[in-house]
Amino acid sequence: MAGQSAVGLVLALDFRIAFAAGAGALRVMMLVGCVLLVIPYLFILLYIFPVQAKFENPVLLNLKNAFLMSFQSFGYTLILLLVLGSFIFAGLVFPPLAGLLLICGGGLLGYLTCCV
Repeated sequence: MAGQSAVGLVLALDFRIAFAAGAGALRVMMLVGCVLLVIPYLFILLYIFPVQAKFENPVLLNLKNAFLMSFQSFGYTLILLLVLGSFIFAGLVFPPLAGLLLICGGGLLGYLTCCV
């Protein structure tokens, strides 16, 4: 899973470069390109752990299966993104909640996502 962290780091650096590019067409093209790469990356991240835990396939086949599952159940994928985004948003907007989310957020997030 170190490869996924490296891909995430590269995508984060791409966003920083795009925001630092200033105004103009180059910035817009870089942002659109980054968003088009981040969306499948997030979809794969949502499903890769359950797929890896359930099936005994090579990693590349599990990545492909996670990608296909995310588009096969697109409604659930959007709900999972909404739950995850609400946790991140709540932690950023209300700082005392961030400490609580550090203590019990992983279990609560896991419980809410398994109920979807």
